[in-house]
Amino acid sequence: MKPDINQQLQRIKEKLKKAGKCDSKYEIFGASEHHYKLNKINKEELDRILADNDFKLPEDFYQFLVSLGTGAGPYYGISKISKLLNGNDNMNPSKDCILYPKMSIEEWNNLIAPILDDNISDEEYDKAHERIMGGLAYIGTQGCEYDMYIVLNGSHCGRVIYTDSFYENQPFFFVYETTFLDWYERWLDEIIAGYDISWFGTKMSGDETALINFYTTAKDDETRLAALNSMFKFKKCSSGTILFLKACADVTEDKSCFTTMVSLICKTSPIEGADYVLRLLAGDDNDILSALTTLWHYFKDNLNPYIPFVKEALAKTESAKALTYAGYILNATNSASLNNFERFLLSNDVGMVKDAIYASCSAAHANQRQAVDLAVKFLQHLDDNVFHAFIMFWPIFSDSRLLHIYEHFLSLPQFGENLNFSGRIKESIQQM
Repeated sequence: MKPDINQQLQRIKEKLKKAGKCDSKYEIFGASEHHYKLNKINKEELDRILADNDFKLPEDFYQFLVSLGTGAGPYYGISKISKLLNGNDNMNPSKDCILYPKMSIEEWNNLIAPILDDNISDEEYDKAHERIMGGLAYIGTQGCEYDMYIVLNGSHCGRVIYTDSFYENQPFFFVYETTFLDWYERWLDEIIAGYDISWFGTKMSGDETALINFYTTAKDDETRLAALNSMFKFKKCSSGTILFLKACADVTEDKSCFTTMVSLICKTSPIEGADYVLRLLAGDDNDILSALTTLWHYFKDNLNPYIPFVKEALAKTESAKALTYAGYILNATNSASLNNFERFLLSNDVGMVKDAIYASCSAAHANQRQAVDLAVKFLQHLDDNVFHAFIMFWPIFSDSRLLHIYEHFLSLPQFGENLNFSGRIKESIQQM
């Protein structure tokens, strides 16, 4: 074993104990599964798996397994060695890994196109899957369809990859660290430092000073934005960092960087970020959405002063997401009026209508006379999703103008055969 690997493994052993003490109630995601404990493995079994499948593990990962074992690790931990191939016949760890960091959207979409072809044969599917996943070994899961793999060969050997299902425009993500042990040790360092490690590995490493340096020395906006987003792992930023962010916000011309700076400032000090939020509320749809999400996440104890500005922004936005967050804010402050949502409820876009029904639910219950007149109009779409939102969130009105609409939806199995829905509709019809 190389001396530097041995030294790092010894550090990891000590840091694992400290991390367990820092999170003694197992509040960090996945900790309740592994309890910061590592379980020894059978080296002969590991060597047999590798020999039978004709591949080698990166040296530091191999030594980690042999010296420390499996169990504790990011998310649900490092999986048992029997799962290195994840029980998948369409993985070939001996093949070359063709994935690489920051793969272009175009290349990724071309790579997965056969997988998404409904007319592909099973044999062709297996071949395409093996090509994409070749040269990888499974090391753990993040839950649901999100998994973690390690690259076994090529120029990126040893890198950890976060995978998802095969979606267009979403290449797999390479973590920033170039070795397994660096990635693993950073996980422990951030737990010990008290950082928010939600989606650990997707943000840059380093403390506030390091990330500010990344930002100031970056040669492109993408790297600057990554450095800013990485600051969200700090539960609070220092006063010096807030001053730095405000100074940058005053001069930056990159809108993504600006909105991220505003969110970071407001996360620590809503007062310091208030003027920036008002500037965003007066901007375009993207600005408005950013302002509303920031208000909802960081101003919950003091939303009332911003309600007039929220209503002004809602009156001009065409963003469904902005509508949703405006609804959250107005409902939470008992400030919602059906007038705020009327143009969305009467939109020709049934998706927007559905979102508006949910956003305006409290106002609909508070003003049922106005609400029934609106319902008569937007239910004319006879759209299943619109009606489902209506019956879930609005009052079920007993108004003869709605009779033919109720009868139409009762004739559909998803409503007529649902005893909860059909019972409420029939009761309203009887009361007409």
